[in-house]
This record gives sequence, C-alpha cells and structure tokens, in this order.
Amino acid sequence: MKFDNGTALFETLTATAVFRNLNISAHYEKEDDRNLNKNTAFAGLAITNYGQISNVNVVEFESDFIAAATNVVKMIYAGIVSVNRGNSALIKNCNNLADITINTGGESGLSCVAGIVSYNIAKIENCAAGSATIANTFKVEGTRGSVKAYVAGIATINHSQNAVIKDCENYANITVAATNGNAWSVYLAGITDFNNGDLSQGGGNVNHNYTATTAESLGVAALSQGEIYIA
Repeated sequence: MKFDNGTALFETLTATAVFRNLNISAHYEKEDDRNLNKNTAFAGLAITNYGQISNVNVVEFESDFIAAATNVVKMIYAGIVSVNRGNSALIKNCNNLADITINTGGESGLSCVAGIVSYNIAKIENCAAGSATIANTFKVEGTRGSVKAYVAGIATINHSQNAVIKDCENYANITVAATNGNAWSVYLAGITDFNNGDLSQGGGNVNHNYTATTAESLGVAALSQGEIYIA
C-alpha cells in the first residue's frame, strides 16, 4: 500500500515512543476548494508507528477532501495509524468511536477506511471499532468512476506472517454506497479485508464481529464480504 503524502498528528512514532490515555478528534479541511491529486494517507495519530500505543480513543474523524475529478488517486483513511510495523510496534486497548465517511469524488482510484490501522505488519490487540452502545459507521461513498473500495473494522490489510490481530471487536457498520457503481470493486469485512497474518482464530484469542456488512446501489459491481476477513 503505497502513497505520496500523509496527514496525521505525527509522521513517525519511533520504536521507543509510548503513547497512551489519549482521545483524538481529527478534522481534515481543504483550502480553496482544492481536491486530492496525489495518493494520500490520513490517520488520527501517526502515519507510521514503530512504538507502543495504548488506551487511545478516536472520538471524532471528519474529512472534507475528495479526489480531483480528473485524477486516479488513493485515499487511505485509518482511525489511529496508517502503517503499523516493526518488532516493537504494538497497538493495544484502543477504540474508534467515530463515524468515518469518505467521498471518492474522482473518476477512479482506491478508497480505504479502517477503524484502527490501514496496513498492519505488527501487533494489534484488544482493540475495537464502536461498542455495544455506540454503533458508528465506516463508509465509502461516491457518484461515478471505477473505484476499488476497502472498508474494515480494524485493519484494511493484515499483511505478513508477523502481523497479528487478536482479541479485537467490531461493532461499527461497514458499508459502501455508490451511484452508478457498476464498475466498482468492493471489499467489506468486520475485522480485516485481507489477511496474510495471524488472526488467532484457532487458539484462545478470538476476534469478533457484531454487525453485518452492507452495500447500497452497487448495481453489478464486484462485491466481496467477510464476517472476519475476506482473503
């Protein structure tokens, strides 16, 4: 998952970094009606994490950006971190309680929304999207174009054999809404869209999804859905 620009409170948290007991309100506002013309990652806390993050809650997450109409761009949104990687990297006991909705805007491209991390190559433990009393929504919407849309409660991609997601829960509504969406490819999952790592489903640590994934007005678009993961 490659991108040109990143927007977050911090660019990189090093292996010795420790963040805990924080509430995050993230608001991304564009200037002069300028839309995105480069591949961009947005995250509440950091673009890349090599350190330890615990007890961090996302309480608000809003973005005014859409893709420029003539550009093919990636818009990659994550509640806490874009890329979680490294031997020391751990995200634990965190929750995304916010609604995240992004508008594709452009003719084509890739749009991703994940509650905690976009690209996980390390460990995520005891994290949640929403709660039993807060049913928030993660959503990609758009009106045109050939779009790939990935939406997941915890992580878009759990990438490698070193990537672990365990004891995580999703209560958020995972959804896509498209007008003229026949050319869309859509992937919706409660925990992660793509898994090449360890979801600990065969052991004592289990991830749970408590909501159904939904898609609106997709026409004959390619749609893949998974309660925990797709592939």
